[in-house]
Amino acid sequence: MAEGWGLYRPLRRNGKQTCAVELRYGRSRVRTLAFEAAGNRWRSHRQRQAVTFTVSGTRVLVTLVAAVTITEGVTLAP
Repeated sequence: MAEGWGLYRPLRRNGKQTCAVELRYGRSRVRTLAFEAAGNRWRSHRQRQAVTFTVSGTRVLVTLVAAVTITEGVTLAP
């Protein structure tokens, strides 16, 4: 259950896409994130948290191995 609000920032450039989720107020427990990707290939270069990726067409589901609680000022990004 989300107890806060924030921003979702997708950026597509040179055939690559990055996404960031920034919590601006409150807190939120996160276990999964779903994104619409530019293509059907996905990879992560910087994994600080163990995750799995499930790709279905252009939808990418990112599942964290363990849920995290993010608080105000924290950004989740690859």
